[in-house]
Amino acid sequence: MSYSNEKFEQYASFGTSKFRTQDFDSLNSNVKDIVAHCEKDIAQIDANIEQLLRQIQQLKFERSQREGLVKRCQGMVTLARRIPAEILASIFEICVNDGWTLTPLQVSQVCSEWRKAANNPSIWSHIYVNCDVQDPYRRTKFWLDRAQNSPLKVTIEARQDHRRLPRVMALLMTRISQWRSLSVICNSYLHVMQLLSYCRRPSPALRCINITIEQEFDITNQGEDNGSGTPTLLHVAFPEAPQLQYLRFRRSVLPPPRFCPPSITALCLDLAPDQAAAVHITIGAIAELLRFQPNLHTFSLSVSGSVLIETEIDEIVTLAMVPNMQRLTLSGPPGLLAVLPFLRTSALTNLHLISPLDSTGYPRHDRIDAHLRQFVTDTKPPLQLLEIRDIDISSGTFIILFTNLPDLRELRLHESEIPDSALQLLEGPGSACPHLQFLNLRWCNQITGDALVKLVKSRLDNDMDSITAITVINCAFVGNYDIMALAEMTVCRLVLTDEDDTCRLVGCCVNARYRRRLELLAKSSVQSKQRKLLL
Repeated sequence: MSYSNEKFEQYASFGTSKFRTQDFDSLNSNVKDIVAHCEKDIAQIDANIEQLLRQIQQLKFERSQREGLVKRCQGMVTLARRIPAEILASIFEICVNDGWTLTPLQVSQVCSEWRKAANNPSIWSHIYVNCDVQDPYRRTKFWLDRAQNSPLKVTIEARQDHRRLPRVMALLMTRISQWRSLSVICNSYLHVMQLLSYCRRPSPALRCINITIEQEFDITNQGEDNGSGTPTLLHVAFPEAPQLQYLRFRRSVLPPPRFCPPSITALCLDLAPDQAAAVHITIGAIAELLRFQPNLHTFSLSVSGSVLIETEIDEIVTLAMVPNMQRLTLSGPPGLLAVLPFLRTSALTNLHLISPLDSTGYPRHDRIDAHLRQFVTDTKPPLQLLEIRDIDISSGTFIILFTNLPDLRELRLHESEIPDSALQLLEGPGSACPHLQFLNLRWCNQITGDALVKLVKSRLDNDMDSITAITVINCAFVGNYDIMALAEMTVCRLVLTDEDDTCRLVGCCVNARYRRRLELLAKSSVQSKQRKLLL
């Protein structure tokens, strides 16, 4: 600098006292001299600040380079980089199967190792076509090129714009021999039929079809088969599909008879109308639909929303003979069970009767017990699994069920009350259901812990199957010590099952706090026997 700090302090002390002793000219000269030298010093200080800022920026740049090098070095030794490519590819494929169809694009941007693993053709095998976005043809071609010869799971969504559909379908038809599954999402039944009209080539690998019609304002059959025997387009499409066995149909109305290809063995119907007007379904129409599907092994009918089940049967309903059916699921208003007496299912092993979450909006159907009794006594199905969810039946009906189901191995009850008197039929030698091994009880607020302990104990060391596992969740009259006693004789479960459990999705059987208390009780108590308690 031009001036030292001492010189600066000397000038800074220049004040009014000197102003009084000097004339104006002398003062003016001194002030100008001070200002000139201070401005020179300021310029020098600014230059030094600028130089220091440049040095700071240079140091920050060098620091960022070192940080980047540290991250690259750390990334080279992470677990993600050390996982073999084939394991990474398996993980990516699991993500794709769970619905994350953009997984191959996203993981390819992580690093070169992940990009290499994402080149596996099976990861690109989920072809998602959205005709409502820009240029679906180029996207589909890109995905097909990456998938190569892998089995394809094709999903086509065409809600609004159908102008691009012919070109896209022509491209997909070149790979129809690789199709493993087809899912179609449209707003109109006519658009679904338009799409299926392109599928006239052999598809030897096709196994399942999912069709969803989301906004069906016209609830007529729209030119479908009306029962006269005329085949629908589903019969004409996929002329050579020997492995096609599963069909899922979600729409507002019940499909007509003969709409389903004869090769279908698993049929799932979801009736969920979106319009305000209620849709009426007759029991006779359901029975007629099944009468023309004698090859079905699995049938599921789910009814929700504003759907009314006509349970008053005025016309003569022909019995539906479904000799090959092994699994039947009816989910809907209580009146839906009125179809049971008109079914003949001599091979039925699994029966699931489910009332929806909004079942409180439906009136109490007094003939549920009569429908169940007639179905069991007339058909005598060899049931091995019976699930009754949120449906109230009487104690007498439980007695008839147990008496007529000698092959029953698993009983699932969810908020369907069963009294101790009905459970006594399962106790000891010579009791009903001698092969019963699994009990799953949730929200059963009549049964007591003493009755469960007595039941399990009575089936030990006898010429009958013992209770292998028992699930007790949110049963009010089953206490902690009842659970501990059950755990000494069998596997006692207080958690949801590992498979796809409906309660896991709904969240109605969460009992974490109770399980924690019971776990503390189990640890603090003196255990004379090893307890089999799943918490």
